[in-house]
Parts: sequence; structure tokens; C-alpha cells
Amino acid sequence: LGGGPGGARGRPPPARPDGPGRWLAARHPSFRLVADPAWVGVATGGPGRASGLEVALRANPFGPHDPTVCAGALIAAGHHDGIPLARVLRRLAVANRITPARAVERWFAAYLAVLVAPVLDLLEHTGVGIEAHPQNTLLTLGPDGLPVAAWYRDGQGYYLAESRAERTGGLLPGFGAGLAAVFPDELVADRVAYYLIVNNVLSFVGALGAAGLADEAALLAATRAMLRARPRAADRPAGQPSVAERLADAPFLPAKANLLTCVDGRDELVGPVASQSVYVKIPNPLLEVGP
Repeated sequence: LGGGPGGARGRPPPARPDGPGRWLAARHPSFRLVADPAWVGVATGGPGRASGLEVALRANPFGPHDPTVCAGALIAAGHHDGIPLARVLRRLAVANRITPARAVERWFAAYLAVLVAPVLDLLEHTGVGIEAHPQNTLLTLGPDGLPVAAWYRDGQGYYLAESRAERTGGLLPGFGAGLAAVFPDELVADRVAYYLIVNNVLSFVGALGAAGLADEAALLAATRAMLRARPRAADRPAGQPSVAERLADAPFLPAKANLLTCVDGRDELVGPVASQSVYVKIPNPLLEVGP
């Protein structure tokens, strides 16, 4: 999927001219994919057999002074002066001579633009879904603290929707050989809805609201407006809503029930992807901000 611009010192390999990486780089040049180009392990079970002692080798396009941070770290609780994002927002307000409320509004809009919108568009236009939860996403902050770029890391967290398998999968020789990579469209949409919206966006909304930095309703309204503004794929049948449109109006959203998964004795690294974890439906908080 490479093709987006590299970081301060690195650059991913060139993408095929007709590949999803080139499309993504052209549409969202500030969203980038961190490659996992290789892995190494101890072969105790014979050639080609995993032993359980393996490590992925991940590209590092970042320099020692790059202002890129894990998204989850920005909203981690337990700091003496609140979540780390509070300090970023204060810097943004001072640098731009705006109110704290306006700083939150501007920061959250940039976060939606550089991180959330590209993930949704990647799914809509290429059928590729990614597990963009806060630990798997990185944000590059500008001098004033505003998000100017976003990154996705995790070579295991990719899905390809069945409806796009022939076209998108055909761009990558040997794609999916020996592993499960193509899944029903509904499963891919549910995974993106959970990891990106429930786990990522709503975590930011909740953290900012709990810290007293923002009105959660305003952030939910901004999220819903962004979802409704996402462009549809040219080949989407008339009358069929996009994943983003469905997320904006669905009465329920999927959520992974980690405790139920544990109690049920499931191992998230073993077995079919569709049944590795227990998912439940939760009321969609985006509907709380009106039609």
C-alpha cells in the first residue's frame, strides 16, 4: 500500500500507478502508512513453521526530533496536569491568540481531517480497512500543536472487502496467499467502525469532555458532519449509503467486548477472524446531536 510521502528521513517504496497507495497519497498526502517490510523468528518447528518466537521489523521514517506522537498517548490519564493533549491545546491557543474553546475546535477538526477522513476514504474507494485505534495511529504536530499529518502502523491490521477483492487484490501479485485477507464487506465495515470511530474518535471525545476541555456534543456534531461530507466511490450503486453515511445515522455501533472475549475463552490471535472476539452493539452517540 506504500506511496505516501515519507517522514523526515524515510520514504516508502513507490506504489503502482494504479494502486491504492498511489490513490491514497494523491487524495490524502498528509496520511501515511508505516511499512513492516520483514520479520525474523526462531525456526524450531521446521522450515516455514512459526515457533511463537518472532518479531516484525518495522520501518522507522522518524528522526529523533520529529514531533510525532502516538495518538493514545495524547489522551492517557494519570498526569499531574491532566491529559497531555491539554498542554498541546494551551500551546495552540497561545500561538494563535484564540480562546481555549476555539483551540479545541480547531485541533479536533484537524485530527478528523488528517486521520479519520483518510481511513474512511481508503475503505470507501479501495475496499481496504485498517484497525486504526489510538495505539496504532500516530499524529505529527505542527509548531503550534495542530495535527498536520497522521500515520498508521500495524502490518497485521488490514482487511480487504470481498466486493473489491478482484480489483484491488489483483494489483498485488500473491496477495492473500497463505493467510486470511479478504472478508465480507459487512465485517470490514464493522471493524473500521469499531477501531476508528468507537475506539479512536470517541476516546478523544470522551477524554476531552472528561477533562473539562470541550463540550462532547460539539465534538460529536463535528464528527457527524465530517462523516456526511465524505465523498462516495464513483462505482457505488445509487441509493446505497457509504460506510461513513451509515456510521452517521446507524442506531447502533459495533464494540469489542474484551471481558466477554476473555470469559468466553477466546484467543484473539487464534481462529477465524470473524469469531476471534466477541462484539456487541452499543447506542450510537452521534445520534444524540440531532438529525
